[in-house]
Amino acid sequence: MDDRTVEPAPGLWEYALAAADELVLWHLGTAAARQDRAEEIQEHHGPVVVLVAAALHDRALAADLSGTDLDRVELPAAYQVLDAHAVHAVEAAPAAAGLGGEQREHLLAVRGTPVFDLVRTAALRVLAGHLADGGALLADRAGALAAEGRARRLRQLEHRGATGAV
Repeated sequence: MDDRTVEPAPGLWEYALAAADELVLWHLGTAAARQDRAEEIQEHHGPVVVLVAAALHDRALAADLSGTDLDRVELPAAYQVLDAHAVHAVEAAPAAAGLGGEQREHLLAVRGTPVFDLVRTAALRVLAGHLADGGALLADRAGALAAEGRARRLRQLEHRGATGAV
């Protein structure tokens, strides 16, 4: 018998968290080209990611999607969740320690305050940017997310080369 521990397959929350991070990173990486100020999003990156993930997770559950089917989430519906029911989505998010749990607790601690409103507005801007760039489904954003990911890796390599870092 094998003594190795088998890691469980990522669940819906993990997929939502990864997708949300990619959505936010795309928004940050393309902000200058869209003439969008992204300071609030950068400053509150973690909570914005968790808030977007909570909306994606909420819509995936409502559509009875499994983790790998998350790409069928409708971004306008996720936007609507953040616009109308952001606190409920955060409360229902199964974020654990190291997987957005700390940010979830922070968001719940600041609900009803200007800080929560600032993070919610930043998350709405992320989704609005994706909707304006085209595509109603998360799957429709795959090409744009991949292109920005490649550009981000190239910028990192160029930065390392310029600073002499290995």
